[in-house]
Amino acid sequence: MDRMRPHGFDVARDGPLRFDGDDARGSDAPDAQDARGGDDKPIRIFNIIEVSPQIVAYLQAGYNVISDFATKFVAQPVYDGTVLLAQRMGIKDIKRARGLAAATTFAVDTTIKSAGYVAPWLGSARGHRKQLNALARTLAPVLDELKGGHALVNLHAVGINDNEMIYAQRRRLAEEARMSNVSNVIDLIINAGPNVWFSAQQLHRMAYSNLSPRELALKEHADALKSEGNPRWEFRDAKETIVNTATAGIADYVKNLQTKALEKTRQHYSAMEMILALDEQLNKHPGATTIRAPGKDGDLFTLEKYVARIITQHQRDMADISPAHTEIRNALKEDLVVLVKPIAESIHKGKLSPLTLVRWVGEGKLVKDKGRALASLSEVQGLLGQQAAPHVPAITSQTQAINRLGGERAHLGTLHSVERALNT
Repeated sequence: MDRMRPHGFDVARDGPLRFDGDDARGSDAPDAQDARGGDDKPIRIFNIIEVSPQIVAYLQAGYNVISDFATKFVAQPVYDGTVLLAQRMGIKDIKRARGLAAATTFAVDTTIKSAGYVAPWLGSARGHRKQLNALARTLAPVLDELKGGHALVNLHAVGINDNEMIYAQRRRLAEEARMSNVSNVIDLIINAGPNVWFSAQQLHRMAYSNLSPRELALKEHADALKSEGNPRWEFRDAKETIVNTATAGIADYVKNLQTKALEKTRQHYSAMEMILALDEQLNKHPGATTIRAPGKDGDLFTLEKYVARIITQHQRDMADISPAHTEIRNALKEDLVVLVKPIAESIHKGKLSPLTLVRWVGEGKLVKDKGRALASLSEVQGLLGQQAAPHVPAITSQTQAINRLGGERAHLGTLHSVERALNT
C-alpha cells in the first residue's frame, strides 16, 4: 500500500504539496466519482432486495402489471366477503351493502398496487435512524466528552456552535433521507398513481351500475362483443398493461434527472466520512502512509495530503450550509501544508487518533474565523502536547478500554503492595 502513487498529488521527495482536484462535488472528472459507488451502487427495491440500477425499471414494470392482475383475482372474493359481513352486521339494504363492498374492494386494490412503493418510505425512515445510531456509536468518545453520553439524543443535541463537523454530518444524513423520500414520492405518483386510477374507474362503474366485479366484467365483455371492430374497446383490453409498463420507465427517467441535478451541488463525501475512512484503514493497516478516499474506487493520497484534504473538505461542507463560512483560500494552502505535518506524523506513529480531528477541525482549533485563517504551528504543537498529557481523556474507545484495564491492574498492584507490607 505504501508504494502506491497517490492520485492528483506530487510525491516528489522535496516537492511542495499541490492541491489539484480537491473538490468532492459532483463532477464528470475521474477523481470526483461518487464515493458511494456511482451509478453502479445497488438499489434496494420495494425495501426487500438490492438490485442493479439498470433493472429497477423492469422489476417495477413487472410489479405494476402483476399487482393489477392480482387485484382482479381478489376483487370478487373481497366484494362477496364484504357484502356477507355487512349483512351479518345488520345492513339489510343490499344496495348499501354493495356500495360498501365496492369501496372495500377499491381500498384493497389500492393497497396491493401501492404497497411496493409505500414500503420504501418505512425502510427509508429506519435506514436514516440506523445511520444516526451507527454514527453515534462510532463517535461515542467524542460525544461522551461533548454531551456526557453517546445516545441518539446526545447526537441530536450537538449544534453548529458545539461541533461544526458533527452538525454538518447530521445535516448531510438528513439530506440523503430527503433525497430518498423524493424518489419514493416519484415512484408512488408515477408508478402507483395510474394503476390506482384504473381501480378508481372500476369503483365508479361498480357504484354506478350496482354490480359486483364479476358481474361488471361480464357486462363489459358483452358490450365489447357487441362493439366488435370498435378501436376503443379493442384498445381498452391492453391499455392498463401498456400504461403500467410505460410508467416504470418514466419514473426511472424522472428520478435520474432529479438525482443528477441534486448530485451536481452535493459533496460526494464529507470531512466526517473522510475521518471515519482514515480511522478504519489505520485500524486495518497501522502505520500506513497512503490513504484511500471514501468509496470503493476512492483516490489514494499521502497521509499529510489526506489530513489537509479533511480540513479543506470540512470548510466546503460548512460553506454549503452556512453563509458565514468560507472555503480555505489558495493563499492559505502553503500554511496548511506546514500545519498538517506534525498532525499526520502523530497519527502515523499512533500517538493521535483520527477521531481527534472531529473535535480539532469541527471546533475551530485548526481553522480560525470560519475558514479565513489557520492556527499557528505553535498552537498545533500545544494541542499535540495536551493530547499526549496523561490527564487528558483518550479519544478512542480502544484506548479507553486499555486505560481502564491498566487502571484495574494498577489498583491490584497497590493492594498486593499493601498486603505484603502488612505481612512483614
